[in-house]
Amino acid sequence: MKQFFNQVRYHNVCQNFKLWQTFFLVFLSFPASAQVIFKAELDATQVEVGEVFQLGFTLQNAQLNTVALKLPSFADFKLLAGPNRMTNSTIVNGSATTKEAVYYSLQALREGTFTIGAARLEVGGKTLTTTPLSISVVKGKRTTGSSGKPNGNDVSIRADISASEAYVGQQIVLDYKLFTRVNINGMSRLSESDYDGFFHLEINDYPRADRRVTIGGKPFFERTLQRYALFPQREGSLSISPLAMQVGIVQKDKSGNYDDPFGRFFSSVQTENRNIEANALKILVKPLPSGAPPSFTGAVGNFKAAFSMPKTDGTTDDVLTLHAVFIGNGDPKRWQLPKLLLPSGGGGDGLEFYDPKILKEQNLETEGEWKTLREVEYLIVPKRVGDFTFKPEFSYFDTEGSVFKTIDTIFSLKIQQGSNKPAVVAADKPADIRGIKTATVFVSSSQPFFGSLWFWLLLALPFVAFGGVVLLKNWQLRQSRRDIALVKRENAPRVAEQRLAVAAEFLKKGNRKVFYEEVSKALFNYVSDKFGLPLADFSKSNVQKRLKALNINDLHIENFVQTLNDCELALFAGRDTEGSASAVYSQAERVITDIEDDLK
Repeated sequence: MKQFFNQVRYHNVCQNFKLWQTFFLVFLSFPASAQVIFKAELDATQVEVGEVFQLGFTLQNAQLNTVALKLPSFADFKLLAGPNRMTNSTIVNGSATTKEAVYYSLQALREGTFTIGAARLEVGGKTLTTTPLSISVVKGKRTTGSSGKPNGNDVSIRADISASEAYVGQQIVLDYKLFTRVNINGMSRLSESDYDGFFHLEINDYPRADRRVTIGGKPFFERTLQRYALFPQREGSLSISPLAMQVGIVQKDKSGNYDDPFGRFFSSVQTENRNIEANALKILVKPLPSGAPPSFTGAVGNFKAAFSMPKTDGTTDDVLTLHAVFIGNGDPKRWQLPKLLLPSGGGGDGLEFYDPKILKEQNLETEGEWKTLREVEYLIVPKRVGDFTFKPEFSYFDTEGSVFKTIDTIFSLKIQQGSNKPAVVAADKPADIRGIKTATVFVSSSQPFFGSLWFWLLLALPFVAFGGVVLLKNWQLRQSRRDIALVKRENAPRVAEQRLAVAAEFLKKGNRKVFYEEVSKALFNYVSDKFGLPLADFSKSNVQKRLKALNINDLHIENFVQTLNDCELALFAGRDTEGSASAVYSQAERVITDIEDDLK
């Protein structure tokens, strides 16, 4: 029996030993399976001048915080895009592995061998660094989709315009279209025209679906990449330089199938980077003909106008209103609101017209064009009794028929006398004639100080001064207790204007980098102060949500975000020209004004 218990005890000890041994091995193997790895990768070690390559930073088995990521300098290259984020998870034999990566698109600028320094990242209280990478840039020649090389005509880009001849202020729609017979994995913009001589606006309302077309007997997929509204600002022949892009063409594997589309950082997808270039454009801009009517205020294109009066009869006490709505596709900066003209044929002195007040101004993207709608109100003050006839007019230059057109409406007003009659001043009643005094009475001209007006004023002065001091202290106390957030909210537009003025000074001095930084700060701080959004929580999505909750116009929200994007592209992607800087400044001023108007 004793031997039996010894055997049982020995068996339990062995079993426990094996259990602890297994647990110990699993414990030792766990850190290895969950080891955190941070590394940098290039998709090429040698590129040509002008070629775009990908630089990625991958973190394995931990969460990648882009805010804590310290990037190396990209001074030897041009940053075109990024950071673009990718995530991938795999499970092999029950072991899970997660990978997160951010990658950047860089363009080689000159020949030589360059080193991309180490990136640093804080993870779990530890600092991880990547290994510096080396890349060689050699002299090369840009190839385009129409170069005639193998598969060179399988992908191309084309610039289409709605008119090759136009008038100053007329809208021209520019489309950049991609034609391809191969799978595309990523596109990046290399260069774009600065649209010198044009005021240009981006149009987002256009067909985005792919369309099958046949070119030269071969099937292609057509896709519109970008649409702009161009408004010529001067006469003559204006040029638009070609748009250059780099596309990644997905390569087939040995079995004839396309690679995994998740990207080469996470799988074996192979792409061929190819530079393609659109065609250059020339537009002949013609001046407007002579003979413009007096009511023409610069509207060029296709316009509509409507006038209405809620009341056409009244008295000399009333103020009448004329409502007008204008909508058209002309240059929104160029066409102004028309003024009301005095009635012809006499009687013009009986009505007084005031400058129009804008009730609503809205930018519309409809039918593939950029249109502007303005709803205004005119005030009309009758000055005398009578029947009046006047005709408000709006004239525009119709680009389809190349003629001036006028839209007008005739109104008849009947004005009666109001209550504001001139006051009648009664004649002064003559005073009774007094009798001649027979005795002389001498009156002393001096009065005693005690009990006089000055005596009482000087006596009350200390009490008045004391009361003033008490009131001043109370006012200062109330001012100190005012809600700081309310003060910031009230002063937000004025502070933003001051920051934009500072930005304008830097632009005049040629310091464009600080200019874009100041414009960004003006917009950031405006939203933070106006809507109580902490800068630590500032993001474009948070701003959009906050503005939508306050019923801000969707177009004004888009313009706000687009202005921030333009600043970022100018600072970090090199998209900075004289025209773009002026456009960013004007857009920043306008978007703050639009938001303030919406809040009112």
